[in-house]
Amino acid sequence: MKHTWPLLLEPALSRGPFPGERLRQRHAIAALRIEGVAPQSIAIFTHTHVKTVRRWLGRLEQGQP
Repeated sequence: MKHTWPLLLEPALSRGPFPGERLRQRHAIAALRIEGVAPQSIAIFTHTHVKTVRRWLGRLEQGQP
């Protein structure tokens, strides 16, 4: 049986063919940051570059979707 919580660790979040995956990735980035996780660690967990994490965090702070 597959658990649902390890979605943050799945490589499919980096770039996939489905538009919902980018949304899940952004959600994961925001959720991890709210919990106080550093951008470098978020990048590792979400299989993204730290610049991508910082870009999305900046956009979230500005209220952009």
